[in-house]
Amino acid sequence: MAKRNERYGMKKKALKRVAKRSIGGSKTFAYRKERTSAAVCNNCGRELHGMPRFTSTKYVRLAKSEKRPNRKFGGYYCANCTREIFRNTARNV
Repeated sequence: MAKRNERYGMKKKALKRVAKRSIGGSKTFAYRKERTSAAVCNNCGRELHGMPRFTSTKYVRLAKSEKRPNRKFGGYYCANCTREIFRNTARNV
């Protein structure tokens, strides 16, 4: 019977493989969750404040008020880009 790896349950494609060196000098792999990237502005690409860094499964469980800022274009554009949109619409009206 084949020897079962004791870390078998941790091996998944969704986990990031990180090489580590054990005390004896042999090379082993640790499996860690990849850190989710921050939400970015659709216009300038800067990081959006007030947006949580969760995976999609945890993000779905949040309330609507916890997912994004409660203002117009909240979660899509940063504050500076939103301000520019408001200025341009006011000038064109």
